[in-house]
Amino acid sequence: MERINIFNYCALAILVIISVIMLLRGMLHNKRNRYFGYVVLLAIISVCFDIVCISMDNMADEFIEARYFFHNGYLVLHNLCVPMYIAYLVEQTDTWHRVKKRPVLVALVTLPYLCVLCCSLINPFNHKLFEIDHELNYVRGSWFFIFYISAAIYWICGFVYLIHFKKLFQRLQFWAMFCMFLAMPVAVAIQMFRPELVIEMFSQALGIIIIMLLIQRPEERRESVTGFGRLNTFEMDMQKAFCNEKPMHVLIIRICNYKSLNDMLGFQDTNDLLKAVSERIEDACGNLLQDIDSYYLQSGRFCLALGPDRLSRSEELANRLLEKLTFPFELRQMEINVVTQICLVCCPEDVSDLQTMLAFGTGMEWEDKSGNTIHRAKDLLQDGNCNMIRDIDLIIERALIKGNLSVYYQPIYSVKEGRFNSAEALLRLNDEEYGEISPNIFIPAAEKNGAIQRIGDFVLNEVFRFIASEEYKALNMEYVEVNLSVVQCMKADLAQEIIELLKKYDISPDQINLEITETATTYSQNIMMDNINALADAGIALSLDDFGTGYSNMQRVASLPLSIVKLDKDFANMSTDSKYEIVLRNMIRMIKDMNLKIVVEGIETAGLAEQFSQLECEYIQGFFYSKPLPKDEFVEFIRKENHQ
Repeated sequence: MERINIFNYCALAILVIISVIMLLRGMLHNKRNRYFGYVVLLAIISVCFDIVCISMDNMADEFIEARYFFHNGYLVLHNLCVPMYIAYLVEQTDTWHRVKKRPVLVALVTLPYLCVLCCSLINPFNHKLFEIDHELNYVRGSWFFIFYISAAIYWICGFVYLIHFKKLFQRLQFWAMFCMFLAMPVAVAIQMFRPELVIEMFSQALGIIIIMLLIQRPEERRESVTGFGRLNTFEMDMQKAFCNEKPMHVLIIRICNYKSLNDMLGFQDTNDLLKAVSERIEDACGNLLQDIDSYYLQSGRFCLALGPDRLSRSEELANRLLEKLTFPFELRQMEINVVTQICLVCCPEDVSDLQTMLAFGTGMEWEDKSGNTIHRAKDLLQDGNCNMIRDIDLIIERALIKGNLSVYYQPIYSVKEGRFNSAEALLRLNDEEYGEISPNIFIPAAEKNGAIQRIGDFVLNEVFRFIASEEYKALNMEYVEVNLSVVQCMKADLAQEIIELLKKYDISPDQINLEITETATTYSQNIMMDNINALADAGIALSLDDFGTGYSNMQRVASLPLSIVKLDKDFANMSTDSKYEIVLRNMIRMIKDMNLKIVVEGIETAGLAEQFSQLECEYIQGFFYSKPLPKDEFVEFIRKENHQ
């Protein structure tokens, strides 16, 4: 019976097109994609062998040795396809470390194919698998069932493995792999009843298309600028790793001055810089790169994950990365210095769950650490901080329900009046389990999870209630400053809510001063500007907080209805340098020429207080005068200091 090659030709065309697409889309950069490449390559070689075998059989070719070679080759390669699918499945589930630890699994993966390989090698001598008879026909032998047994063992192992690790796949990805395994026995059954229809390789090609469309989608896994994995890819891969109890070392690379560089360079040049950084990271990884999962976590954070086989190389790689990234980058005839921190996270010793890893990798700041350094997570995450970062959303919700939030007040000294005439309201969170938690941790978390609106409402009500109290009126204070987050400023009815609170507590608009950050002023959304203008029209004074921490656009500052500019504490450090002092003096003069008053933050010594007084700054705030105090202590402090 003459067999038809048309399905093999179709399969070959499909597989070649897939190969070209993979090469054009750069889908061979990491080991998971490479395993898919191995599957495709093996399928292409197998179908080529099958085409030659069928063509030679149909022509009853007399080149017996060649026919034995191609038939043997096809059987060996075709029977390797199912084990290769299983290898791809293991790679997708990120469970190689589990397989290697179980000799039974290793035996199931290797022994059946070794048996097939041995039978194929001795077949030219005993003809037990197949033979070319005297009439030049291809005839199966008595051992041919070994191929079916081997394929059945692999199919059962793969199918059970897929079902067992179902939770590690997204729904469509699981069904893609399921259809692949389902198509194999169906194609074999059809070909057994209709041997002239050679559809096994065609069904395999269709399965590969499904996997290509539903699983192998680099545009969803890879970030376009750096070529590294996206944040959501990092989340999915870490979830698999923790579910599988996979030992790994994660290197988190943080560009400390990313925000300043982004403000200075702009969108396109920042992307060019990130691309250059990623290229240096790849260069530092060298031949390790193909065994490392790389990610870009946004905001100047990169991540490299080393599996169990590469744990001993993590410290060496961290030092090599730091060395590479310390050298300046050349960009548009500029030399850009990137200040880098690298943190080594050992899993599961340091971090053992997804939420902590996400919080540590994307949100945790190491502000007390210098740049161009390497840290260990176990040193940064001490005294329960690791669990605290993981549970931060729960902590915030618990604080709102149980009243763990409180408002402290830091006195602000008026140089002209020689007394404390105002204060800044500062939020504190004291959790029953984790104790005092820094605002640098819980405020960004609250902005991400949406709790910042409720927290903002709490602070405004607490401050307004205090201003309306008799004990505050007795202090003869002028106003209290309250910080507004960017998220609050984007609330459509913010201005109306604050005006309603003024009426509710019967306090004057000039008794409150609302602080917006310099970062907030870079937003051009109509809602934010409408809020700012409406608050100013209502008689509420506005301050620009943390001036100088970003890209200070004086034209932007001049366009806002501000009353006060608060110089960031970094300016206090600048004052000790003669060159920076010149910049500082001119900046202060420029602000005063715009008829704005100045508050200097972070003053901790008498010398600095005197220096900024001589620079004609109207208000001074810092630990030299007082740390932030609970309400009762603040009242007592003002009574004592202002009535001496």
